Amino acid sequence: MAGSTFGFDGGAPMSVTATTTPSGLAQAANATAQAGADRTAIASDYDTFLRMLTAQLNNQDPLDPMDTKEFAVQLATFSLVEQQVRTNALLESLTGDGLSAAAGLIGMEARAPVAVFFAGSPITVYPQFAVGATAAQLVVRDAGGAIVDRRAITPGETPVTWDGVGANGATLPEGAYRFEVESREGDAILDTLAADTWGRIVEVTVQAGVPHAVFEAGDSLAADDLSALRDAPGAG
Repeated sequence: MAGSTFGFDGGAPMSVTATTTPSGLAQAANATAQAGADRTAIASDYDTFLRMLTAQLNNQDPLDPMDTKEFAVQLATFSLVEQQVRTNALLESLTGDGLSAAAGLIGMEARAPVAVFFAGSPITVYPQFAVGATAAQLVVRDAGGAIVDRRAITPGETPVTWDGVGANGATLPEGAYRFEVESREGDAILDTLAADTWGRIVEVTVQAGVPHAVFEAGDSLAADDLSALRDAPGAG
């Protein structure tokens, strides 16, 4: 459906390029799970070490018990094995296959319900409307959560362009802003839903085995929850 554009002195609405859906991002999570198999092998060796040490203690000669120095060395070895297992788990979370697979997202723009930086140019917003809405308002919040703009939009109309002008008629300062849509039926508010914008991905992390995209304005979102991807303007 065609979008609408709000006025902006000296600027042109942001053009939206063709996008691709990130349907392959689930492979990153699967790769992370596969990487866990390597750590399982290490943990198996660790369990074997424990069993051997326990058997040695249970079967030592009571008339000729294990030398205390030798026992201390084995306990130290036990500690090193335990630390190695933990270290490998940490390294896997930092450099696992799943993380490597998702690293290609860095530097791209993703469409998602996240905050985005305003630097003077209009921002394209993709509203989400509640079923049955007969009226709606685009609500704009600053980094602190305060409402800095509110304007009427037509239910079903997407995308719309926000020109950066606040409720007082003045252009707002540069900074991070997020958008939501307040859907109404008459005087009743049906729902308030976050609106998508294009945000730049600056980092990828793994949380609970799932790759997450970290955006320029600080939001973090699971890679599979991104609506679309595109090359950032000027990339390449």
